[in-house]
Amino acid sequence: MFGESPPERVGNRHPLSTPFGAFQASDGFFVIAVLNHRQFKALCLAMDRADLAEDERYLTDQLRTRNEAELRAAIETWSTRYTVTELVDLLTTAQVPSAPIQTMEQAIESAQVTARGLLTRHHHPLAGDVPAMEQPVQFEGVQRGNIVPAPALGEHTREVLAGLDNLDATVLNRLCDKQESAT
Repeated sequence: MFGESPPERVGNRHPLSTPFGAFQASDGFFVIAVLNHRQFKALCLAMDRADLAEDERYLTDQLRTRNEAELRAAIETWSTRYTVTELVDLLTTAQVPSAPIQTMEQAIESAQVTARGLLTRHHHPLAGDVPAMEQPVQFEGVQRGNIVPAPALGEHTREVLAGLDNLDATVLNRLCDKQESAT
């Protein structure tokens, strides 16, 4: 099915296209997604390194992948002089697919999360007002907002045990009384 050997793990890079993956900026990380030589040439021009686009080590995706370590070093020598925002703006203008890698805090506070209504607040009887993530996939005709707090320890013990066959009320009460005194 896979020829002589199965595909190897490649982390967050693309197995066939290079450069494709996460790169260091001066203040964080960003992604470059070069899928063809035109985009690679545009990246090289944005880096003010037109020579890389003509370098025989980087003329094809296969060659760029084979020489990825050297290419990555050249890109990060350039990219670490700029912020993530500066790089993404520059690469977007150059028509090179790129994006910032956000921290959890940045992602949660992003305009996208707000616009999609993904973060809401709910009241939990023990924890008070807590944030909760809504289902990110929205289906037509399915209403969101039905998030309920996690039950407290033992909150549903009586209902669960009452559903068991052949458990009389005396045993049920004894089990529930034991559990309630333990909490």
